[in-house]
Amino acid sequence: MTRAEIRKKLGIVVLEDPKIANKELTQEEAEKYEDFMKSLISLNREIDQNVKDFCTRCRYYRTDLQEKCDSVREGCSYGVTCKYIDKAKSQGKVQCNEDGSIWQHTAQDIRCDCGCNIFYERYIEKDNSIYDICYKCRKKIGAVKKEYVSEELSKGTWKWEVYVHENLNTV
Repeated sequence: MTRAEIRKKLGIVVLEDPKIANKELTQEEAEKYEDFMKSLISLNREIDQNVKDFCTRCRYYRTDLQEKCDSVREGCSYGVTCKYIDKAKSQGKVQCNEDGSIWQHTAQDIRCDCGCNIFYERYIEKDNSIYDICYKCRKKIGAVKKEYVSEELSKGTWKWEVYVHENLNTV
């Protein structure tokens, strides 16, 4: 089965390089990819429900001020603590380029167990730590030394990972 076939079965449309979309997956890869796509569907339904239930009543919703929504940082102005906010906080922030794409770097001498040598950085606020994450399998492969965390946070834009997860390869 291919990624394209799995998405078609689930009713998902994604623009993707045909070499990747039509590559035959192993049974294990296909199961992991289908589970991941189902989790995205579930997350999107949850987000839609939260928007319907709570955000539509928010003073920032669909206004020029919507960027001021502080629900992840400060908690919803209506006192709502939803799973989406908790998930965003637990996953941390990802360093992004100005266009919103994930800032990536390669390392010639370092490879993840999956063979990938492309990484991105994730900031976990509660630990005040930045981790290098494998772009392919999302496994932690290292960490930035504590004394460099503040300097690293000043570079680029940091967004909650749930906002940029659609840019990550998982298989």
